[in-house]
Amino acid sequence: MASTIFPSPGDPTAIRDALRACAESGGGTVEVAPGVWHSLPLELASNVRLDLKPGAIIEFLPDVSRYFPEVFVRWEGIECFSAHPLIYAKDAHDVAITGHGILRGNGETWHVYGAKQEHRQRAEKLRRLASLPPAQRFFRQTDDFLRPSFVHFVNCRNVLWENFTIDTGPMWTLHPVYCENLVARGLVVRTTGPNTDGLNPDSCDGVLIENCIFSTGDDCIAIKSGLNADGWRVGKPCRNIKIKNCEMTSGHAGVAIGSELSGGIENVDISHCNIRNTGLGIRIKSLPGRGGFVRDVRVSDVEMRDLKSTAIHLDMAYPQTTLATQELKGTALENISFDRVVCYRAPIGIYLRGAAGMPVKDLRFADVETEVDQSIVCEGEKIAFSR
Repeated sequence: MASTIFPSPGDPTAIRDALRACAESGGGTVEVAPGVWHSLPLELASNVRLDLKPGAIIEFLPDVSRYFPEVFVRWEGIECFSAHPLIYAKDAHDVAITGHGILRGNGETWHVYGAKQEHRQRAEKLRRLASLPPAQRFFRQTDDFLRPSFVHFVNCRNVLWENFTIDTGPMWTLHPVYCENLVARGLVVRTTGPNTDGLNPDSCDGVLIENCIFSTGDDCIAIKSGLNADGWRVGKPCRNIKIKNCEMTSGHAGVAIGSELSGGIENVDISHCNIRNTGLGIRIKSLPGRGGFVRDVRVSDVEMRDLKSTAIHLDMAYPQTTLATQELKGTALENISFDRVVCYRAPIGIYLRGAAGMPVKDLRFADVETEVDQSIVCEGEKIAFSR
């Protein structure tokens, strides 16, 4: 079943109401016709597809007050209640966003609020709230609320994101949490501003990211699994992730793993990707006290060029974190391989920094070619290479 909606100037509720009606009727497809739609935040339910026809542009209202009351989210690895994401789904199955239209987030409005937040005050409140049960953790509009993700799906299964273009939003752009069987295919993600990562699988199981193009204000793809004690409490690894045939054309890193990895990350395949003009290429980052693990990561047939820093960056003493660690839990890295990887023009080819209590085992490089200023830089504790 499909219903088509047509632009109605000054009606920001049209798409929201169509999605609700579709869900109430048992599911189907809401087709957004060509035109510019100004919209309130949207929510998708089970068996509902939002399909953007070519020429359709959904532009979300830049009025922050319309993104409250709060909903349940995971924000930089901490469960809490905060501002409503621009597109949200929770506990849904067989849910999709497809089509060749554009989602536009007016991120600049939100970035101003982000700049006003004093980092240490925010970290202090996160630390205090993390000691409470998740149901009591609220960031309200009257507080220094947290910028929401653009598309935030929580505990969903059988998810499809396909072919649309998404422009700058408040913070992390595509953020699935606790999701199973998610496909992101043929997307174009363009962002600017602080913390505007492209796609961040977070404690998910079974994610395919293929044939996507990323140009971002932060990491293009970042794999996460929770922060410190809250990540240990939830205890859900991010696993079975495949990234292939993607292009990363700007951002902090092409693919980052961590630093919020307290729930563990395993079985990650990155292949046949092209990374250029980013700060770093492939990055794994943690720090003493973070806990968790990273294992069975395979990077193959990846080409990088014109990087601002390092092609392969493995840092177990990462100096930055939203919330300081409270316990001495090391992160274990095991079975990490790089095969048929090339990098042209970068200051450093491979950077390795170990840390006490952070064992790294079975790190393998095979057929890695670099044309860089420094081939390998090693610091900190010893790291074991496999033969």
